[in-house]
Amino acid sequence: MNPIIKSYIDNIEDRLHSLESVLADQKEEITHQAAAHERLLQQYWSRGKELGVMQHSAEEITEIQEENERLNAAREELLERTNRVLGYTKALTEEFRQ
Repeated sequence: MNPIIKSYIDNIEDRLHSLESVLADQKEEITHQAAAHERLLQQYWSRGKELGVMQHSAEEITEIQEENERLNAAREELLERTNRVLGYTKALTEEFRQ
């Protein structure tokens, strides 16, 4: 074979091997990037679900706080009435003792 043609063919083969190597590296990089993208996407959806749960919890906390305030007011009213009844009972007891 002609040495010049052989030189060109060898040069082309070397460049093809280099190109194969670059393509293999790029394919590996794309695989890593796809995996990283998938992880980030999973984190995004996970955070979205967590945010939804937190918002729901915050709404429940507000409702629970309102219910707690209502129950505290009812408890205070019952305590006041009980003290009033106790006072009436003590007064009646004193009247009967005299």
